[in-house]
Amino acid sequence: MTTKTLLGDVPRLYQNVRPFLSTLPWNDVRNADTCAWLIAGCLESRICSIPAWVSGRISKAQFAQSQEIQGHRFLKNPKVDPFEIYAPLVFQALRHWGEHRLVLALDTSMLFGKFGLIRSPKPLGMSHAL
Repeated sequence: MTTKTLLGDVPRLYQNVRPFLSTLPWNDVRNADTCAWLIAGCLESRICSIPAWVSGRISKAQFAQSQEIQGHRFLKNPKVDPFEIYAPLVFQALRHWGEHRLVLALDTSMLFGKFGLIRSPKPLGMSHAL
């Protein structure tokens, strides 16, 4: 059985994503590795689910639950500054976007509780020039 059939494309995606993350200001290189695995798993699974994201990860962890806990810890790590990490990635990805329309969806569920909802009457444009 090949790696591709067993794990999908997650290891290949990880190998392509990891170099981009190396240039960012990480407080610990292990956070860059975890972030790269989560991104690769998200791209492969195409759903918003940490268990799905870590299912293709190559790890020394004995149980899948250990990988899920590591993913949750990374996402809630106060030492990982989202603006410092994600903003350069977003700006790099959108640098050559041009005049194409961009729709950005933000998950506000953590801000307003379980039943909070924010609606915009019209699509919001980008306020910065990339």
